Amino acid sequence: SENNESNNNSNNSFDYKITPKLLKYIQNVKLLDFDEYNYNDCSSDDDSIDEFRFYIIDEALDCRDLENYANTFECLDRSIEEKTLLSIFLQCASGLRFIHNHDIIHRNIKLDNFMIEDNKTVKLGNFRYSSICQNDKKFKRKLESDVLFQSPEMINDLEYGKKTDIFSLGVVFYYLCYYQYPFDVEKGENGYVLKPKEGKKNENVYSKELEAIINLMLTQEEKDRPDINQVYDMIMREYVKYLENNTSIEAVLRCMNSFKNFSDFMTKYKLTYQDEKNFPLI
Repeated sequence: SENNESNNNSNNSFDYKITPKLLKYIQNVKLLDFDEYNYNDCSSDDDSIDEFRFYIIDEALDCRDLENYANTFECLDRSIEEKTLLSIFLQCASGLRFIHNHDIIHRNIKLDNFMIEDNKTVKLGNFRYSSICQNDKKFKRKLESDVLFQSPEMINDLEYGKKTDIFSLGVVFYYLCYYQYPFDVEKGENGYVLKPKEGKKNENVYSKELEAIINLMLTQEEKDRPDINQVYDMIMREYVKYLENNTSIEAVLRCMNSFKNFSDFMTKYKLTYQDEKNFPLI
């Protein structure tokens, strides 16, 4: 309305589809310095406002997505080593934890939105359907995202929150393990039904602990699903088992993530190293 436009102009602020509040939460995106633009010189009939644009410079990645990564192993008739999977899972969970803990829901978690570099560094992208999600906010908007990754509540037009991302991430993990999707989506009398598939490749290859984590993430009742912090901790506890005899500084530093110091990391995950000389950089 004209009143709203007048108020906006008086405050030297403008509405954009991508707001500064959202931008500042997205990692690797530099917030524009608005002080360098003199809005005081822009009146309501100034055509220069129409020419103002936000430019977001994304990181150029020379890599492939996780679907391509998994399909490469499938073509070679090889399973992905559990230690490698745990490292990938941990990074995926870390990226999702970052945005959830900054009140952002992704809503389009799927294989081809995770990029993996040659050094196995994983990065989460495509925030097209992302939204601010504070105080356990619920949504009911059905999106055009891939139905094979949608949670039961989203696919059936029910209210959903951040845990819809957990279900989608569980589908990603399942596919990386077994090279297939966990459910067949069928139309029932009261909406869509997700029926577990019978039989799977690489069965009995992975630990029961890893399978249990994925099964929890794929729980069809939203309230019974773990949140992202719980998922991250469960994966971390499995991954550090492989670090007991691992002297890789890079691996330990990656696991430390947001911990203030090495002692906190050791204490939380109950790690004990006999020879601290293996970690001269810590």
